[in-house]
Amino acid sequence: MRLSPTLAGLRTYPFVRLTEAKRRLAAEGVDFVDFGMGEPREETPLFIREALAAAIEPLSGYPTADGLPELRAAIACWAERRFGVVMDPHREIVPTLGSKEAIFGLAQVVGGPGARIAVTTPGYPVPARKAS
Repeated sequence: MRLSPTLAGLRTYPFVRLTEAKRRLAAEGVDFVDFGMGEPREETPLFIREALAAAIEPLSGYPTADGLPELRAAIACWAERRFGVVMDPHREIVPTLGSKEAIFGLAQVVGGPGARIAVTTPGYPVPARKAS
């Protein structure tokens, strides 16, 4: 199988490299402070888990790629309340599965071959995965 040059050129995802490094240090007995990606340390309360399970019964299919119209409308209303900006929920709102998807996609949309896109350092590692 031949991969796209873009995919073939991707380095290992930074959080995967970080996890690998933490495992190596732990195996060597090195005591370290983990400033990596945060995660919950406490169990999610039972009533929240039960409400989530009840909300997806009996079906739990994938959402549509463009999100529900109600979701896009709610996002547009929130943006107007929060930032005073009016947005067309059908043309200017793109729900994503998280910030990583949005950051990676944004660089692909606004950039192009030879484009330069500024990112913060330190910052979220997604831009380092290449946008070309």
